[in-house]
Amino acid sequence: MKKSGSNRGNFIILILLLVLYLISYIVYNITLGLDNLNYMYLLFILIISILSVLVISIDEKNFILFSGAFILVSLNVAQLVIENLHKFGWEDIYLLDSFYHIVSTIGLVLFVLGIYLEITRNHKRDNMYHLSNELNESFYLEFFNKTNELLIEFSSQFINKHGLTSERMVIDKETYITYIHPDDINISPFDIDAKYRIKFPGMNNYTYIHMKGDISVTDRIIYMGFDISFRENIVKKYIQLEQEHEKVLKLGSDYVCKLSKNGIYQYVSPSYAALFNLKPEELIGKSVFELGVSVKWFLDTVTKKMDTMDIEKGRGDKETWISWNNSVILNDKGDVENVICVGRDITDLVLLNKSLEDQSNHDHTTGLLNTKGLKLALENQKIKNAICFFIDIYRFANIRDYYGFRFGDLLLNHVANVLKAKFSDCLLARYAGDQFVIIGINKTREEEDGILAILENNLTPYFESNNTTIQLNLKLGYARYPDDTDDIYQLIPLASLAMQDIYESNLKLINKYEPHMYDQFTKNIEMSIRLREAIINRNIEVYFQKIYNTQNNNVNFIEALARWNDSKYGAIPPNYFFNIANQSGLILLLEEYLINKALDTFIELKKDEEFKNTKIAVNINPATLLRDDVVDFFLNICNKKEINPKDVCIEISEKTFVHNLDICTKHIKALKKCGFLIALDDFGKDYSSLSILSNIDFDIIKIDGTFVNNITDPKNKAIIEMIMTISKVSQKEIIAECVENHLESRILLDMNCAIQQGYYFHVPEKLGDKTKD
Repeated sequence: MKKSGSNRGNFIILILLLVLYLISYIVYNITLGLDNLNYMYLLFILIISILSVLVISIDEKNFILFSGAFILVSLNVAQLVIENLHKFGWEDIYLLDSFYHIVSTIGLVLFVLGIYLEITRNHKRDNMYHLSNELNESFYLEFFNKTNELLIEFSSQFINKHGLTSERMVIDKETYITYIHPDDINISPFDIDAKYRIKFPGMNNYTYIHMKGDISVTDRIIYMGFDISFRENIVKKYIQLEQEHEKVLKLGSDYVCKLSKNGIYQYVSPSYAALFNLKPEELIGKSVFELGVSVKWFLDTVTKKMDTMDIEKGRGDKETWISWNNSVILNDKGDVENVICVGRDITDLVLLNKSLEDQSNHDHTTGLLNTKGLKLALENQKIKNAICFFIDIYRFANIRDYYGFRFGDLLLNHVANVLKAKFSDCLLARYAGDQFVIIGINKTREEEDGILAILENNLTPYFESNNTTIQLNLKLGYARYPDDTDDIYQLIPLASLAMQDIYESNLKLINKYEPHMYDQFTKNIEMSIRLREAIINRNIEVYFQKIYNTQNNNVNFIEALARWNDSKYGAIPPNYFFNIANQSGLILLLEEYLINKALDTFIELKKDEEFKNTKIAVNINPATLLRDDVVDFFLNICNKKEINPKDVCIEISEKTFVHNLDICTKHIKALKKCGFLIALDDFGKDYSSLSILSNIDFDIIKIDGTFVNNITDPKNKAIIEMIMTISKVSQKEIIAECVENHLESRILLDMNCAIQQGYYFHVPEKLGDKTKD
């Protein structure tokens, strides 16, 4: 901060006066003496006196300076009086000389000390102005009363914040007023304490300032202006939040109250008061202990001096739930002052959670319990005995793929509704996919047999939807607790084993659990482990069976067949270990191993003259055909082994197409495009449908051995003739499988089916001298 010109003038007067006093003292006491004083000196003394009076008026708060100046003025006046007395002949005036020296010395000392104090005080004031101005976003303003002008000096902080280009400006009062915000024009800007908005030249926006004035100087007013825009914005936001908070309390649905440490209501929101059918003013001043409700939450909050939470079921007939958050307010001593309670209606959330919990325990398609819900239901039962029925819809995947998913869901709902209608006193669950579980708990043996009888009479129901009628086949296995197991949670797996045994043993519809089924299950687990080890250790062999053209006796194909001779169990039937591979997720690993091994042998066999024009046939599982990279898989193997894809025939069984016909069709087309031959294996065995022949572009149809072995039966012979006719029309090649004797071969040849395969021609064996492992 720069010192003002008026302060400099005051200090100049003080210093000048001090010098004049010293000159006066020297002239009077040393140079001239009292007798030689003339009128010029007296005039000099008069000037000093006037200046002394001026000093006295500079700052009457400086008592020492005031006292020194007063003494010296008095002595100057005394000099004038003494001079006049001398002229009137009073010769004893020199008696006052000693007194004059003492008093004048005291006056000079006080005057010098007063000047020092004045300098120190003004220095402090300048430092204060400097710190206030430079360390804050502020400006210094002097308003001169006589000229009506203003001197303004800006701090560097203020300049940097508002982008000003000059440090100071001199303007008149009217110009300054034009800088003030129009809405604040009614505020007197030159009061010693004023707040308003202002925008100086060069500023983009108005800013709030707080002006503090000092009127101790007679000819001007000194102000300090502080930028308080940040504070004002905070205050404005706080006021806005207060108003919004008040609206929320009045209009919101939250329940809010404030209590004293003694439980007296000091504030309640309208919604809180409504809980007690009261108005807020009726509740304020009452004690929480008067309301006849539990106050344990209040006592816990106050005694523990900590926040608490509580969930309370609401009052009245309608089910409501409120979540309370109780906060304790402590004073400086750590004692409880107030308790603030905020409650929120969580009824919808509680009911939603109940609904979600119910949904998580039930199947969304049928409304029956799911596996989780069934487990919870069993946990909540006191069970002495139980019977569990495990039901599977035969060929459900085939039905759903053919008729669509919506039809499949309608079918599942139909089965569920039948179960609900007939077995409402039992636990009912959709266990997985197309599988259902019925558990009768604490039933008599007669009641259990009654359930079994009802199921036996309804295992082949009809289902009709959208003018489509199909007959269902339900496969059912069942087990009893504690007859078959002493663990209620093992009851369902045992019933499932009984149901699976229906498929494996070709039983009709219903099967009771027997201990050997569990033994077979554990053996299957063991065999899956041994199968994995056999694949890794390359202990599964590849045998080949020749497929002849009976017209020229050439070997048109050799089919690769897997053989496993286990070190513990000996020769394992292919159907069994392929079934194990499917169940244990090893099928892709197994087939990849077998195909690689078969093609390695095929490379060696092609060097033999007998197999020069022979193609190799490899069987693949549905899982292999459905894999996304099946085309790349076969191409990479053939490229790596330098085998022409036209020499490879991929055999696909009919049951493959019950999974996903679209994907199967897509992959078959891609394989054929690469040159691979596609054969439909075991045609007529399981899922025969003429639509397969029309929808999928096969190269070869292999007639299942069941027709060949019974070819003397006119019906079977007619079926084979029909297949031959279809193949001739569609220009597909036919291979007859499982030819066991000369008669079968002769009849087939008479029907123009020349390509034949079976034990009559060749028993599968290992071929090739060099087999790459």
